[in-house]
Amino acid sequence: MIEKFKTLIWIKMIIRIKSVYKTYGGLFFLGLIGIPVGAIIGLIDTIFGTVLLKVTDIRETYPMYLIPFLAVVGVVIAYAILNLEEKVVKE
Repeated sequence: MIEKFKTLIWIKMIIRIKSVYKTYGGLFFLGLIGIPVGAIIGLIDTIFGTVLLKVTDIRETYPMYLIPFLAVVGVVIAYAILNLEEKVVKE
């Protein structure tokens, strides 16, 4: 009698586990996939932030070397806007 009861409990437990897996299996899988994806995105973000801080340090340390290039960059941006605007609008 006790063995029959134990078997019945195991069967109900297996049915419950299968039901939970059908309901939440996809979410569990996405959660497992999300952990390494989040770590990779965090690593990329850290590298980007570090490079940005170093570029800012260089810009603040040597402003007189970079100021003359502002006019040149302004001309390049204006040229790109005037010439590429027609191509972008046509497409």
